[in-house]
Amino acid sequence: MDEWGIDILVTGSQKAMMLPPGLALLSVSDKAWKVIESNDSSAYYLSLLSYREWHEKGMTPNTPAVSLIMGLSAVCDLIEEEGGFSKTVERHEVMKNMVRKSMNALSIDLLTADEYASPTITAIRTPEGLDLGSYLGHLKKKYHLDFAGGLGPLQGKIFRFGHMGYCFPSDILEAVSLIEAGLQDLSYPFEPGAGVKAAQEVYLSSLRKL
Repeated sequence: MDEWGIDILVTGSQKAMMLPPGLALLSVSDKAWKVIESNDSSAYYLSLLSYREWHEKGMTPNTPAVSLIMGLSAVCDLIEEEGGFSKTVERHEVMKNMVRKSMNALSIDLLTADEYASPTITAIRTPEGLDLGSYLGHLKKKYHLDFAGGLGPLQGKIFRFGHMGYCFPSDILEAVSLIEAGLQDLSYPFEPGAGVKAAQEVYLSSLRKL
């Protein structure tokens, strides 16, 4: 937040925190608190001033999602066991590169350039000559592999490969192998194993750097 000049940062428990949705996590700068404190509008629910007051007592103003808070505590332990937050970030970068290199090896286009790529999700363009709905439906029915499609103007044009949270390089290798299996079933032209090989090379290279 300090480096980017962010005054209020909000995320959700399902966003790379290895938890189901249901928790909002907020961080507020001193500058933002001054603005909030000078705001005369009244609010009861979602009042940050109320949450700050109760936080100082070790409580929340309303009944929280206790199970998710306990889960968050466990997740923080997992992050520490992994080697700290920086290691968790590194894992996401490795998985991002595994997915992107595997799609390149299969000659399947990606939505964004490498410099703008997200470490948590990869948007993949529809393989040329395939009906995306039929392909994704086939993956889900036969291989139990579920990808979300695009939204709005990208509907039918991309699918989203999520690699955030409780997800590891071994999961990426399995998913890429099943993507290839589905492509073979639908007679898509590619070199079998090329995607898996590319993803594996990225993974093994990351291990050699440890």
